[in-house]
Amino acid sequence: IACLTILMINLDLTIVNLALPKIAKDLSSTMSTIQWVVNGFSIMAAVFMVFAGKLGDAKGLKKCFLWGVGIFGLSCLFAGFAQNGVELVIFRLIQGFGFALTLPICLAIVAYFFEGDRRTHAMGWVSATIGFSQAIGPTIGGLILQYLNWRWTFFINVPISCLIILVGMSVIKPIPSKKQPLDIFGALLLCTSLVLLIYDLNQLHYWRIDSFAFLSILITSFALLIICLLFERKISSPVIALHLLKMAVFIKLVIVRIALQAPYLLLLFLFGLLMMNILCYSPLVACFIFIAVSAPILVISLFSHRIAKRLSIKYSLVVSGVFNLLAFVGLSLSGVHAPLW
Repeated sequence: IACLTILMINLDLTIVNLALPKIAKDLSSTMSTIQWVVNGFSIMAAVFMVFAGKLGDAKGLKKCFLWGVGIFGLSCLFAGFAQNGVELVIFRLIQGFGFALTLPICLAIVAYFFEGDRRTHAMGWVSATIGFSQAIGPTIGGLILQYLNWRWTFFINVPISCLIILVGMSVIKPIPSKKQPLDIFGALLLCTSLVLLIYDLNQLHYWRIDSFAFLSILITSFALLIICLLFERKISSPVIALHLLKMAVFIKLVIVRIALQAPYLLLLFLFGLLMMNILCYSPLVACFIFIAVSAPILVISLFSHRIAKRLSIKYSLVVSGVFNLLAFVGLSLSGVHAPLW
């Protein structure tokens, strides 16, 4: 169930990014609107992912997981029927909420049912599924865009989500919930702060950094975040685990995660636009080129457990960072019309 869920989520991430040029053309949308097809999804996912874990603990992991998959699948159905860019962005916002509810709880379920080495192997299979889905996602996306249309990039998730719900209802055993109150006020403060901050940063290319709009929203977001942290210190079940912020290892891992993931997500967004809008490749050709980016993820993830044991986790992260740095420096130095190799 976990691997199928990860497969569905990552297929959506890779296929939708590849379909952006076709979506923009078909819906006669501007680049700023299409940008929010990705940004809106990302904002909702980032904002609600912290709260989703607490919600799963309070209301039950199984119930919240199935609700998250249902919201994700239903929003994909409506996104496929969107008639303009605004409708698509709205349904992508809802899809981002479903994603935030699904992914962390899916991983929590794996951690609950597997212990010790079995948990490590289970997470290895999850990582391999991520690599596999990112490798085949562009191929499936290219075939859909070449022979069907972009709407099927959303419709494809509907039967998968239905299958996950049907199988999950019978396979996933009930997991006892923790009887603790939900920190609704803290969650609202945190969500509002993050929405304002991410929106402000996304609008930076329209506003000057010293403009009143940018600075006022930035100050407001930080003020709400400070109020949230002060409030969280006074309650028994905070939405933010403040003790984690005192752990140097946790802070370092968050920084590493951002440094490794942010450039890759940016590449996903720009790749389809570059291949089809600027270099004028067909969707099918673009998807095969993108496999060169995704295939190594599949290959390395199959051996990541052994590599981490041989090199240790710290040195594995260092090696990964060095390769990412070299790759993105090479990409930044190459011109738009550089040879594909």
